[in-house]
Amino acid sequence: MGKSQREKGARGEREVANMFKIFGWHKAKRELSQYQQSSGRDLSGTQPFCVQVKNSNTVNISKAWEEALNSTEHAYPVPVLFVKKDGKWFAVLEASDFFTYYTPTETEEDLYDI
Repeated sequence: MGKSQREKGARGEREVANMFKIFGWHKAKRELSQYQQSSGRDLSGTQPFCVQVKNSNTVNISKAWEEALNSTEHAYPVPVLFVKKDGKWFAVLEASDFFTYYTPTETEEDLYDI
């Protein structure tokens, strides 16, 4: 992997860590030990989410998802893949995990007539 690709990846990891911070994971940061150890996750401080970040328009989702699955561990059991495509971030996770961690608020229930 070339220097510009590593820098683009690091930039993407910082962007996603900042999103986590905005939504309450105040300790979210890049997992720099990923380059020395085999943990594989790109961020720390995002429990229960094991985050993989791909900052590319040409991501092999199946391969990236396998990487996310293989990076899970006790403190980070829920794999989430963040992919940036055409300037927008997308989160990929199993539907069962989405519904486990997301509950509509009363306001949303009113808005969408749930």
